[in-house]
Amino acid sequence: MRHMIRRLILCFGALVLASGGLPAQEPDSALGVTLTYAVGADLSFLRWAERDRGIQFKENGVVRPGLDMFRDHGYDWIRLRLFHTPTELPNNLAYTIA
Repeated sequence: MRHMIRRLILCFGALVLASGGLPAQEPDSALGVTLTYAVGADLSFLRWAERDRGIQFKENGVVRPGLDMFRDHGYDWIRLRLFHTPTELPNNLAYTIA
């Protein structure tokens, strides 16, 4: 139960960060360097939270898939964890592929 609460808090925190988006950074013209970087998050438990726990993510009062919300707010990389021998966690091979 404690692990589930911790995971839900992490999912919520990730959505809070995503909801604000990230401002685009201008290249540092003084150095003549263009800054390019990826913005990402660990979304291993997102599908589990939405499907198995019935958590709905809303933006402007409209329910949207969490993955779409992250993408629309500039997240272009995600990490999916695959556990070797999951017991109570959903991160087995079948879950990750689906």
